[in-house]
Amino acid sequence: AALLVAHRFIWKDERVVTGWLSFAWGCACIAILSFQAIDGGMTADALILGVGSLLVFIASFSFRLKRIFLLSTVTLTALGLYLSRQFWLSLAWWGYLLSAGIILITIAVINESYRKKGSGILITTGKIFGAWRW
Repeated sequence: AALLVAHRFIWKDERVVTGWLSFAWGCACIAILSFQAIDGGMTADALILGVGSLLVFIASFSFRLKRIFLLSTVTLTALGLYLSRQFWLSLAWWGYLLSAGIILITIAVINESYRKKGSGILITTGKIFGAWRW
């Protein structure tokens, strides 16, 4: 709340600096919450963090902020790896991993064929994220 007041009223001319300060503060808060979820060992803490990160991920699309998108993506990826750590030693996990690899290779082949025609995933993504700001 204090950073929001500083961003809106106190340092009106320094919006870039206060924006990055708020981002750094958000990163620190998510890191602290992540360490507490890992230290506590409760899945509910990790799920609450995941739901919050998912809401931030959705908000990044409405506010079109790349830094919030990056923060939520990294948090959700790390959280997904943390929650799936028990599957890594099972045989079924390697089956899922093989399936995901085949799907990703298929997507890459399709993307290359579209790219040769002039419209690939990178071009489409560049158009989507081109209007966003940091």
